[in-house]
Amino acid sequence: MSSVVHQPPSSLPAAASLLSTGHYALPVRQNVLFEEQLRLFRVWAQSPVELSRPGPSLADATVENTVRVARCFCGWVIIADSNFEEPSLRWFLDGRLFARYMSWSCDVRKKKPSSLAWEVNSSIRVVDFVYTLEPGLVRSDLESLKHSMRRMASQFLALCPLAPCIPDLEASGRWVDLKRVQCAVRAEAESVLHLAGEKHGAVLARRVHDSLLACMAIVDSAPQRPGCLRVVRAALPKRELSRCCLCSSPLCLGNRFEGDTLVLVHSKTSRHRDPIRVNFAGTLTARLLEHHVTWGRAALANATESVWLTSRGEPFATDVSFAAYLPRKLACLGLPLLTFTTLRHIAIVGVSEWSSFEELEGMANTIGTSVKKLKEVYDYRQKQRSAERFLNAYRASTIF
Repeated sequence: MSSVVHQPPSSLPAAASLLSTGHYALPVRQNVLFEEQLRLFRVWAQSPVELSRPGPSLADATVENTVRVARCFCGWVIIADSNFEEPSLRWFLDGRLFARYMSWSCDVRKKKPSSLAWEVNSSIRVVDFVYTLEPGLVRSDLESLKHSMRRMASQFLALCPLAPCIPDLEASGRWVDLKRVQCAVRAEAESVLHLAGEKHGAVLARRVHDSLLACMAIVDSAPQRPGCLRVVRAALPKRELSRCCLCSSPLCLGNRFEGDTLVLVHSKTSRHRDPIRVNFAGTLTARLLEHHVTWGRAALANATESVWLTSRGEPFATDVSFAAYLPRKLACLGLPLLTFTTLRHIAIVGVSEWSSFEELEGMANTIGTSVKKLKEVYDYRQKQRSAERFLNAYRASTIF
């Protein structure tokens, strides 16, 4: 696959739109057939049984992210090459064209190698789908294209930096021990609970809200992904929770609190595992939740079932805005700016120091991941501890 890049003129308004939004808004005339292809792709990707699809059905977020990649690629093609006019997913079968696009993404958009590798892997799904639209396509040609794309993804991954070293993160102010985070959050929560027993008001309600989020995220449970936390709801006083609007099931109540129990039905891995259930009974989270649901939420907003509210009293509109909220609140407690991902790393590293395999497995189930990923991706000290265990065993075996 060629790595020659044909950059679109940066002066074109369309090119500027592509750089700022990630995809080019296609004219309506061109959009109809393309949107139909995307609709068929969604059906193909999410059907419970689809013999032409490798692997199980894809999660909603995965499908929409793949669609976003397809829009960006096809938009770039229209800008970069005047020979292409009608957008089509069939363009993914042109390996040289795809290589030019990835070179442009790297050189012009300055995307990280990990993001580029992810885009390539997402595009492979589209290639598998396009094969169903091209009955005359030779299977060996398809496999050759996919092999080349996997090699490209591997090359991008080889450019990714190694996992950061904790001493370096500490020196740069991007890492603190789990106990320090928990102590800071717990002290604020206890102070808020003391005040909540005496007076109510919007200012205190906001502190209850923020302490509830922090306690739930790092003190009384390991951090969940912000995407599934953002849509958590709780029933209004003396009311039943309404039906979930994230899926078509008439019986689904979505991500919610049932009393003191957090139930996460929709998450990144929910298609392949049971709903996540976290019981907070007897914890700071449960005590703060009671205040928030009974009076705090009403002091911040009009009637809403959403648990998490912006400073304007509105539910968070995007995962990005919600993910940015907690780090700012933790910084007010004297902690560094810690993202949800960093908090997951901190929690997993801290817990792995003393946990058994069964406890690590329980933690993985609680946050919707696997023990393998927990060790290989999130636990920055795993390799160091493995080396130390080997050296201790080796030295013990050589003592006579």
